[in-house]
Amino acid sequence: MKKVIISLITFVLLWVTPIYAADIKWYSDWKNGYCGYAGADYIGTTKNIDPNAYANNAEAHLRSLGVYITRYCQKISKQENYLLWSALSMYNYSDGEVYAVTIQQGKEILNLFVVIKDGGKSCSLYGGWYILDPT
Repeated sequence: MKKVIISLITFVLLWVTPIYAADIKWYSDWKNGYCGYAGADYIGTTKNIDPNAYANNAEAHLRSLGVYITRYCQKISKQENYLLWSALSMYNYSDGEVYAVTIQQGKEILNLFVVIKDGGKSCSLYGGWYILDPT
């Protein structure tokens, strides 16, 4: 029984923690009117992680938990872009690194996975779904 509990805790930590970035902070750019909460967690590199498969598994896990996905992210807004890069600024990121990013604006939470490219000047987005804040 003890092994089952430890396995369950490990599974939850591996799949749920990256979906909700642990260190969510408030960011604001009053000049442009951007503000919101965002956080990023380092996942690994594209050498050992397929970000598309990782995002699909994370989404399937959310659905299995009964989390309702309100809509999918086709393109991020300027404010979300500001919050994404603000959250990533905590890291000395480099090409090929994969991060889980969480952005909260109001009651909606955007979860996505990003891969850094072009010397840290841009990124590719994977996943990208909005859920309602459960609180």
